[in-house]
Amino acid sequence: MVLLQEISHAADAGITARKILTALTSSPLLDDATPQISVSVGLSTYPEDGDDAETLIHNADIAMYQAKEEGRNGYRYYKKEMNAVA
Repeated sequence: MVLLQEISHAADAGITARKILTALTSSPLLDDATPQISVSVGLSTYPEDGDDAETLIHNADIAMYQAKEEGRNGYRYYKKEMNAVA
């Protein structure tokens, strides 16, 4: 979990998510074996997606599972419509 306290726009969280994805999926060579890492990130923002930590974490989790379903190595912003499929 990463908490970004001072962002101006929700899109800024997407920029950070892309940087995290790039850093984690750039697999270094380890003893002649390249580990396969996949990363899925879910994003929720205050106050649009919740007004307390529990709700924000829950909604980010829903968005993360949506990212996994859509092929991994990506990120998704939480949308209220995601609750219908969660």
